[in-house]
Amino acid sequence: MTDTKWSEWIDWHATKDSVCPLEAGTVSQVENEYLDAKPDNRPESWNWSITPELAITAYRYEMTEERPAKWSGFGYPPVGSECFVLDVPPSYFRCQIVANRDGDLIYYVPETRSVGIRALGNFRPLPTKDEQQESKLRKLVRKAYAKGALGHNGGIDEIVSRLIAAGYRKADNE
Repeated sequence: MTDTKWSEWIDWHATKDSVCPLEAGTVSQVENEYLDAKPDNRPESWNWSITPELAITAYRYEMTEERPAKWSGFGYPPVGSECFVLDVPPSYFRCQIVANRDGDLIYYVPETRSVGIRALGNFRPLPTKDEQQESKLRKLVRKAYAKGALGHNGGIDEIVSRLIAAGYRKADNE
């Protein structure tokens, strides 16, 4: 029995132009109709395109204990980091960056168990705790504003800015 922690199985739908989605040397396992899943530290040695006798149907990779690097939104997100990917505008899904192939980012969406490839402009960083709190505050102000509870002394952005400048912070028990 090993202590290896594996990612979830990721469905793989190969095309004739498919290439390995993992970094060279990543310990991985693949499934197909003819092979049992076996560890391999050379995923680049598998044929990831359509090959009738060895068509890969799913793969997974070894999870490391290292925490993925955070992405600030500048440059490319680091492999292993989590961010949001634009799927069908305006829908963003939380994803993990699996690989960077010459500027095209290969990502995995746990929610849908899907893999995709997109250019940099389709990603945005996860919000910071302060940004999450500001977003919640914005929603509360928008509701109160719509009900007329705040009067009409400035727009929503102005009211939120004033509250933050005055030191508003959401209580931990809310």
